[in-house]
Amino acid sequence: MIVATIPDNLTVLGSGFRFVLPESIANAAAANPGAATVTLQDGSSLPAWLQYNPDSNSFVANNVPEGFLPVNVMVTIGGQSWIVQITEQQIV
Repeated sequence: MIVATIPDNLTVLGSGFRFVLPESIANAAAANPGAATVTLQDGSSLPAWLQYNPDSNSFVANNVPEGFLPVNVMVTIGGQSWIVQITEQQIV
């Protein structure tokens, strides 16, 4: 499991964030162009506020609804799968 921790001030309604997948997953994506499948962990589609950009191997979130984090995303490339947990961290 890969955990992406986002400062909570970036998840306020109207705000957004972006993060790039770790190098090991990005390398697997580069070795298998167009082969990445990205869903929620249960296999359902990503919510409208969260998108995966295969060109930059990154996730972009806009207008995250309150209470929707943490969220677990499954990234599958070439028969390998990773769970990416997107969570928020309180900034004091």
